[in-house]
Amino acid sequence: MNSAGQPPRGGLGWLAVLSVLYILVAPAGFLTLPLAAILASSQLRSRVQFLLLAVAAGVSLSWLLTAGELPDQTTRAAAVIVTGFFLLTRLSKQMTVTHRSVVSVAGAAATFFALYRVLGHSWRELRWWVEQRWAFQSGLALTWLSGPVPGAEASGKGTSETFLRDAESVLHSVTRIQTDYFPAILAIAAIVGLWLAAAIARRLEPLPSGNRGTPRLTDFRFSEHVGWLAVIPLVVVLLAGEGTLRVGAANVLVVAVFLYAVRGFAVMVFGLRRMGLPRFGFAIIMVVGLLFLYLLLPGIILLGVLDARLDFRNRWTNPPLRA
Repeated sequence: MNSAGQPPRGGLGWLAVLSVLYILVAPAGFLTLPLAAILASSQLRSRVQFLLLAVAAGVSLSWLLTAGELPDQTTRAAAVIVTGFFLLTRLSKQMTVTHRSVVSVAGAAATFFALYRVLGHSWRELRWWVEQRWAFQSGLALTWLSGPVPGAEASGKGTSETFLRDAESVLHSVTRIQTDYFPAILAIAAIVGLWLAAAIARRLEPLPSGNRGTPRLTDFRFSEHVGWLAVIPLVVVLLAGEGTLRVGAANVLVVAVFLYAVRGFAVMVFGLRRMGLPRFGFAIIMVVGLLFLYLLLPGIILLGVLDARLDFRNRWTNPPLRA
């Protein structure tokens, strides 16, 4: 916060880019619905806030009223329930956006467990719908890939059988991941959407809100107690047999690993900025890191786990005094 008592400015460009990328890969309502709710419950003082509220509310309403199957209905209901819990957590001034997001997702998960019991739905039914959808999309993709290659008719060449087998294997893996970890994917989408919505709303506030939950990636951290989200599900996954309990634990474990990965990435970004790396060099490192993310991800997760105990950023900022 600056000397004038105003909230931090800047960063809207990056938030806009991240929001567009988010909408391309995740359900739009997980971002637009909480954003509209946060703005509607705030003191609007600028035309930009009113305009953004109208756009977010319009997109959310259109998204919610679109017909869909059980996975779509579950996704839209999840967005509504998560947003409701997130608004309730705003009553606590001591909770960060990260904690509020995790609590909101946990509350939504408990609500869905009760709703599915009441409405007679089951995990197997939801899993079947998700599997059929992704299997259908994979079939369309393979049909398109197996067609003739444009411009190759004259030479008699098309898509090779080896490539088609590899593509089929990849699409099968994607279908299995989307099917088995559908709840975890929704939870991760909800956490990211809530973070973006809170960050955008905070940047547009003309006056400080007094809430500790100012979202900034380099400040991303959470209590050590969140570690139980990884420890307990891991034990269940290792000891439990095939069944709903093991599937639920595996999904919780994926969400926990995601949180530690983001924390590790936040530590890495903080360290690079503290080294005084210019923006051009920082951008190159980020691009290279994305290209080799598969190899770097275990190290990033480990860095997040270690930071939960050692708090590297605090140590780098406030080194211990030597006698």
